[in-house]
Amino acid sequence: MMIPHDRRSVKRDLILIVDDEPLNRALLERMLGVLGYETRSAANGREALSAIDEDVDLILLDVNMPDLTGFDVARLIRSAESCSDVPVIMVTALSSMQDRLAAVESGANDFLCKPVDLTELRVRVTSQLNVKHAQDALKKSMDDLEVKVEQRTVALQQANQRLTSLATTDAITGLPNHRSLVATLEVEIARCAANKSCCSVLFIDLDRFKSLNDTFGHSIGDYVLSEFGKLIEKVIKPVGIGGRWGGEEFLCVLPEVDEELAVEFAEQLRQALAQHLFKREPRCRATCSIGVASFPADGRDRSTLAEAADKAMYVAKSLGRNQVRASRDVVSGFEALCEKEASSKVPSLEGLVEALATLVSDRNEVQSRRADDVESLSMRLAKAMNLDNDEVQLVALVGKLHDIGKVAVPDFILQKPGPLSTDEWAEMKLHSTIGAEVISRVPSLRSLAPAIRAHHERWDGNGYPDGIAGEAIPLAARIVSVAEAYAAMTTDRPYRKAGSTDDALMELTSQAGTQFCPEVISALGHLVEQSRKAA
Repeated sequence: MMIPHDRRSVKRDLILIVDDEPLNRALLERMLGVLGYETRSAANGREALSAIDEDVDLILLDVNMPDLTGFDVARLIRSAESCSDVPVIMVTALSSMQDRLAAVESGANDFLCKPVDLTELRVRVTSQLNVKHAQDALKKSMDDLEVKVEQRTVALQQANQRLTSLATTDAITGLPNHRSLVATLEVEIARCAANKSCCSVLFIDLDRFKSLNDTFGHSIGDYVLSEFGKLIEKVIKPVGIGGRWGGEEFLCVLPEVDEELAVEFAEQLRQALAQHLFKREPRCRATCSIGVASFPADGRDRSTLAEAADKAMYVAKSLGRNQVRASRDVVSGFEALCEKEASSKVPSLEGLVEALATLVSDRNEVQSRRADDVESLSMRLAKAMNLDNDEVQLVALVGKLHDIGKVAVPDFILQKPGPLSTDEWAEMKLHSTIGAEVISRVPSLRSLAPAIRAHHERWDGNGYPDGIAGEAIPLAARIVSVAEAYAAMTTDRPYRKAGSTDDALMELTSQAGTQFCPEVISALGHLVEQSRKAA
């Protein structure tokens, strides 16, 4: 016989006895009590179904009962999720093979024949309970394993979130970093392109930040960056995303915000910083210069849009800092810069020319190299044509500044790696007139304006913008036109490799008297021949 369980330390197995005969129930209760089990009784199938709960470990189920038979109850038990795994032993006076098959089909695990023998009862109950205990232990292990897996998964997710945060968040300001801003801007531009909507970008630079670091120390510099990050969150977060682009530069992406509204937000941010009190260092004051650009007017991809905003910010800094400039105001900003330089007490023509040239060349490295080549070749051509020193210098300045009007041309046109559309070409052709207008604002450079305006005129009168021909075209413009064409042919471009000097000279010579001034082409031929002999 099984040794009874210790009631004080171990929970005894609970067996539900289901039988419509009171004497049968009482007999089974005594026998199971002797074997050390706790019991619960039910007089019919419906009462049994109500009595089954999580404490029941096994069911002894009589087959022949009114209303619901044992087979019916067994099927209902197996269909109920809460008790489907409780073992069921059928207790029946029937012993035919058909009855046994019916018991198995209804979901019974085993069966006992009446009258019940104590030894057989012990063996069959023990066997089924051992299986159940093993199943319960396995289920508990699986549940524990699932909990551990879930805990580990959560821990991994949290670790990945921390790593992602570290990879996309600036440590000083807590704002998105350069990597995150690039991804955000690319996604936003793609969305705008698909939906034919707009967005704007603010490019922000803290004014004189190096001086602030030198005066108060780098810890205060980091503190200023952190405080400015909070201002960006306060002003920009309701409408967009702002982050640290690098160093003292910040960038904000404003979805569904046009340029006019973006300028308003930029001005709010500028004023907030200018008025901000830095509690850790009350003597510290900070301002910022902000450039604004919008999709699609100022750029159709991430790099050109950011560059347009950066260029507008550069104008804001050049005009005295602590101000907002939109990309559409860049030309007027350059004009204001020229007027400011020209009216200064100690004007520096050389510095102004370099500043203006840099504004164009900074937009494209290839264009920057070609501009240097045009300036150099223009000067050499002027000398080869025996012009006096003043004329040589004028030609060199025109060569240096001939493309200043391209500051008004959107980057997506200026850097397009292929032929321009009709509308794009019309916009590109405006750069010569815009450049002349800008330069004419500076008294000391005003004499360059006619040549800058005419550097795309043709000898045969089919050029632009005025269609003038022959010697009516300023000589400096004729020289720069040849130098620019030669530099373009001998410089790599996105859509073709550079040609040889001989091929370039042959092509230009074929256009002498139609597109180009024959005298300038002749001078170019002498220069190329001299270079060949020197090599």
